Amino acid sequence: MGKGILAALVGAGAKQFFLKALAEKNTDIPEKSPSPAFLTQRVQQLITPGLFKLESFVTTVYTRINLEKKTLIFSDCGHTPFLHYSATTNQCRVHKGSNTPLGVQKKEKIQEITIDIQTGDLVLLLSDGIIETNSTENKLFGIDRLCRFVETHHNLSPEQILNLLEKELDRFRGAQELQDDMTSICIRIPNTDFINRKDKK
Repeated sequence: MGKGILAALVGAGAKQFFLKALAEKNTDIPEKSPSPAFLTQRVQQLITPGLFKLESFVTTVYTRINLEKKTLIFSDCGHTPFLHYSATTNQCRVHKGSNTPLGVQKKEKIQEITIDIQTGDLVLLLSDGIIETNSTENKLFGIDRLCRFVETHHNLSPEQILNLLEKELDRFRGAQELQDDMTSICIRIPNTDFINRKDKK
């Protein structure tokens, strides 16, 4: 999507298309909500003609967490990989889809991926500005360093992790100017036993 005013406008437009796609299939029943792949496919249909005219594209990752089934379903279109820290294995896994960015192909069958999640797991969604942060030695922060960071600080709250990550990126960058935005979302999977107990009654 790039940087600057045009990129900001394209990004805002993409958000509106997702809201439009959700409104078209609006339902109060979670089980009947359209899948991430379905919604992304609809957004692709809506946004691609305009992106072709602008000679632009948009990377997206649409994620849905089902606490009852303990699953995370995502549809990734060329976006930065996201991290899943497993409280069971104490390890981070990097997740990336195979769809191309929106606006690259006029017709593409959007795919989605399902992963298992457990109580205490962490999910970290991010923009590429984080892993592409450059040091004064011209080294990238990188996805592996980010994995080690999450594994080290997994016991902190999501807010604490993000605050500490910001400080770590500032330290790593040193005197280098900020080249890109650094956006991240950290989610802790809560205990969902109460949901299952309620359903069994």
